[in-house]
Amino acid sequence: MIQSSGEAKWQFQIDRGGTFTDIVANSPDGAMQTRKLFSEKPEAYRDAAVHGFRQFLAVPDAEPMPVGQISCVGMGTMVATNALLEREGEKTLLFITKGFGDRERPVSPA
Repeated sequence: MIQSSGEAKWQFQIDRGGTFTDIVANSPDGAMQTRKLFSEKPEAYRDAAVHGFRQFLAVPDAEPMPVGQISCVGMGTMVATNALLEREGEKTLLFITKGFGDRERPVSPA
Protein backbone atom coordinates (compact mmCIF):
# COMPACT_ATOMS: atom_id res chain seq x y z
CA MET A 1 0.00 0.00 0.00
CA ILE A 2 1.30 3.46 -0.89
CA GLN A 3 1.62 5.58 2.21
CA SER A 4 2.13 9.29 2.53
CA SER A 5 3.46 11.03 5.64
CA GLY A 6 3.35 7.71 7.54
CA GLU A 7 -0.46 7.64 7.27
CA ALA A 8 -2.28 4.91 5.35
CA LYS A 9 -4.81 6.21 2.82
CA TRP A 10 -7.36 4.92 0.33
CA GLN A 11 -6.24 3.62 -3.07
CA PHE A 12 -8.67 3.32 -5.97
CA GLN A 13 -8.43 1.44 -9.28
CA ILE A 14 -11.20 2.06 -11.82
CA ASP A 15 -12.22 0.28 -15.02
CA ARG A 16 -14.65 2.52 -16.91
CA GLY A 17 -16.68 0.55 -19.41
CA GLY A 18 -19.55 1.50 -21.68
CA THR A 19 -22.16 -0.09 -19.38
CA PHE A 20 -20.48 -0.49 -16.00
CA THR A 21 -17.72 1.16 -14.03
CA ASP A 22 -15.90 -1.23 -11.70
CA ILE A 23 -13.98 0.14 -8.73
CA VAL A 24 -11.52 -1.76 -6.57
CA ALA A 25 -10.52 0.05 -3.39
CA ASN A 26 -7.87 -0.67 -0.81
CA SER A 27 -8.92 0.92 2.45
CA PRO A 28 -6.39 2.40 4.90
CA ASP A 29 -6.54 -0.81 6.96
CA GLY A 30 -5.56 -2.85 3.86
CA ALA A 31 -8.99 -4.40 3.20
CA MET A 32 -9.96 -4.74 -0.47
CA GLN A 33 -13.49 -3.70 -1.45
CA THR A 34 -15.29 -3.50 -4.78
CA ARG A 35 -18.21 -1.62 -6.36
CA LYS A 36 -19.96 -1.96 -9.72
CA LEU A 37 -21.90 1.10 -10.87
CA PHE A 38 -23.65 2.03 -14.08
CA SER A 39 -21.24 4.19 -16.10
CA GLU A 40 -24.11 6.49 -17.09
CA LYS A 41 -26.85 7.24 -14.56
CA PRO A 42 -27.50 11.00 -14.77
CA GLU A 43 -30.56 10.89 -12.53
CA ALA A 44 -28.38 9.60 -9.66
CA TYR A 45 -24.84 10.94 -10.28
CA ARG A 46 -22.72 12.84 -12.78
CA ASP A 47 -19.66 10.59 -12.65
CA ALA A 48 -19.63 6.92 -11.63
CA ALA A 49 -16.04 6.91 -10.33
CA VAL A 50 -16.53 9.97 -8.12
CA HIS A 51 -19.84 8.57 -6.89
CA GLY A 52 -18.05 5.33 -5.97
CA PHE A 53 -15.33 7.23 -4.09
CA ARG A 54 -18.04 9.01 -2.11
CA GLN A 55 -19.66 5.66 -1.26
CA PHE A 56 -16.40 4.16 -0.02
CA LEU A 57 -15.52 7.28 2.00
CA ALA A 58 -19.12 7.78 3.25
CA VAL A 59 -19.13 11.37 1.98
CA PRO A 60 -22.47 12.93 0.94
CA ASP A 61 -22.74 14.66 -2.45
CA ALA A 62 -23.00 18.09 -0.82
CA GLU A 63 -19.70 17.65 1.06
CA PRO A 64 -16.28 18.36 -0.48
CA MET A 65 -14.23 15.31 -1.44
CA PRO A 66 -11.64 14.61 1.29
CA VAL A 67 -8.71 14.29 -1.11
CA GLY A 68 -6.28 14.08 1.80
CA GLN A 69 -7.62 10.59 2.52
CA ILE A 70 -6.72 9.31 -0.99
CA SER A 71 -3.17 8.37 -2.00
CA CYS A 72 -3.72 6.79 -5.41
CA VAL A 73 -6.24 6.69 -8.26
CA GLY A 74 -5.66 4.53 -11.33
CA MET A 75 -8.09 4.42 -14.23
CA GLY A 76 -8.44 2.39 -17.38
CA THR A 77 -11.15 2.32 -19.99
CA MET A 78 -12.25 0.19 -22.90
CA VAL A 79 -14.76 2.76 -24.19
CA ALA A 80 -12.47 4.23 -26.85
CA THR A 81 -10.97 0.85 -27.78
CA ASN A 82 -14.43 -0.67 -28.23
CA ALA A 83 -15.55 2.29 -30.35
CA LEU A 84 -12.57 1.70 -32.66
CA LEU A 85 -13.10 -2.06 -32.83
CA GLU A 86 -16.83 -1.71 -33.47
CA ARG A 87 -16.30 1.18 -35.91
CA GLU A 88 -18.64 3.41 -33.94
CA GLY A 89 -18.35 7.07 -33.05
CA GLU A 90 -17.39 10.08 -35.10
CA LYS A 91 -15.17 9.81 -38.16
CA THR A 92 -11.66 10.92 -37.30
CA LEU A 93 -8.67 11.98 -39.34
CA LEU A 94 -5.10 11.93 -38.06
CA PHE A 95 -2.54 14.37 -39.41
CA ILE A 96 1.14 13.76 -38.72
CA THR A 97 3.61 16.38 -39.84
CA LYS A 98 7.24 15.91 -40.75
CA GLY A 99 9.44 15.99 -37.68
CA PHE A 100 7.10 14.17 -35.35
CA GLY A 101 8.59 10.74 -35.99
CA ASP A 102 9.25 8.19 -33.30
CA ARG A 103 12.97 8.79 -32.88
CA GLU A 104 15.43 8.95 -30.04
CA ARG A 105 17.52 11.67 -31.65
CA PRO A 106 16.33 15.24 -32.12
CA VAL A 107 15.04 16.18 -35.56
CA SER A 108 17.26 18.74 -37.24
CA PRO A 109 15.58 21.60 -39.12
CA ALA A 110 15.35 21.03 -42.87
